Amino acid sequence: MQNVEFRRQKQFNWDALRGWALGLFNGFTDYSDSLDAKMSYFDKQFDDQMSAATDGDKNLSEIVDARDSRKYGDFATIGKRLDKIENLGINLAADSVISGEVSDDDKVTLDAIKKALDPAKFNLLFFTDAHYGKWGSNPERANNTSINHLANALYLDDSVDVIVAGGDNIDGWTDSLVGLLNEHSEFARKLLFGGGNRADRFTLKGNHDDGSGRILQYIEGDYDYIKWRDGALGYSAAIPTVISDDQLKQLYHTGDLLFNEHRVADSLYFYKDYPDKKVRLIGLDSNDGPEVLDDKGLPKYFAIKHMGYQQAQIDWLANTALTGVPDDYVVMVVGHIPAAAVGSDQNNQTLINQILNAFQSGQAIHALSTDVDWPVDVSANYSAQGSRTVVAYVNGHLHQEFLTQNLGFTSVSVTSSINDGRDGTPYDGKTNIDGWDVISIDRDNAKINITGFGRAKNRSAQYGIAGGASK
Repeated sequence: MQNVEFRRQKQFNWDALRGWALGLFNGFTDYSDSLDAKMSYFDKQFDDQMSAATDGDKNLSEIVDARDSRKYGDFATIGKRLDKIENLGINLAADSVISGEVSDDDKVTLDAIKKALDPAKFNLLFFTDAHYGKWGSNPERANNTSINHLANALYLDDSVDVIVAGGDNIDGWTDSLVGLLNEHSEFARKLLFGGGNRADRFTLKGNHDDGSGRILQYIEGDYDYIKWRDGALGYSAAIPTVISDDQLKQLYHTGDLLFNEHRVADSLYFYKDYPDKKVRLIGLDSNDGPEVLDDKGLPKYFAIKHMGYQQAQIDWLANTALTGVPDDYVVMVVGHIPAAAVGSDQNNQTLINQILNAFQSGQAIHALSTDVDWPVDVSANYSAQGSRTVVAYVNGHLHQEFLTQNLGFTSVSVTSSINDGRDGTPYDGKTNIDGWDVISIDRDNAKINITGFGRAKNRSAQYGIAGGASK
């Protein structure tokens, strides 16, 4: 254990130094050419206007007009508009690198949660949808409170078995790819290496985490993006680059197996056994989409709108993660998208549900999808293993709380850490009240007890009973 902690601390020190240095150097060099081009554009406006001024009548209306942006609105001075342009390149918030404080009021609530948790039970903290960084493609809505929210969760590091960041860890709208990577780097260092490092810590991938929402802007022309792309605003933008899975794996150290979990090489999905609590935890990558291009050369399935699972991960779930489970174990599954309310943007989620139910009943399953871009043909047989129990499938994504038991297992939707009003909490556009859950498994009474923090509410449910009562 001491060697593991030493390795994590050493990795944190190196990541912090490397992230700080590369973030500053690469970040500024990445957008310097673009910034120079934009400065040249304004310089040319100034020079042309001054050249046209005659007889002492220096009509500088063109310069005044340069204060106004068709993309971002009106600015008091040209300097303020240029400041805004600079801020688009990289999000260096006041809490960059590692920061985030727990308020005195939150400590009172968190200490009460600590006192109430039973250390003999398996306790999982599910912190999801932080949406760190520039929020909702609006430069006026920079969400820098997520690091403080993460600090709240990490305050329980010594009282829970595992902390899971359930996806949408960043919002993904910062214009620069380097800016997006820096946001992930800040979040990852805080999550993986901040605090006492007593609990295991895992991160899941959400539909915002690759920054593909910027492609949606590009395609649909949201927020005058087409004008920006075509140069109508004085400078042009290339097709936005998304964060690759390989980059996310590096940022979140999936190949390092920091918590002795099981992965397929450095996959974004995993499982880990907790023998003292007799629990197997399975983490899914619910943004496991195919890399297919449309006839314009753009991604056909960009993550912001297309979620789901492919053949390799489904086969791993059915024939690796759900096999070899001891008969006195229970299983908890965590993912970003919900098991319930499956929509057309959630490819192959129904196959995941079918496999979980076959696992529970100890039966054979043939999971099949004939979708040309999302094909699946997976068989598994759990008859020799026998029936087992899925205590809960836990997800984020919806920014709302739901508890569903008509799927053959309990589906728990956790509200978002960021407060956008979708869960019914009053939202004034400024106050960002935190919200997340601790889910405890009560083996003696076959229940899960859910302790809510912030906007989240306390709930409980019986497991192992399809359609059972909940509150």
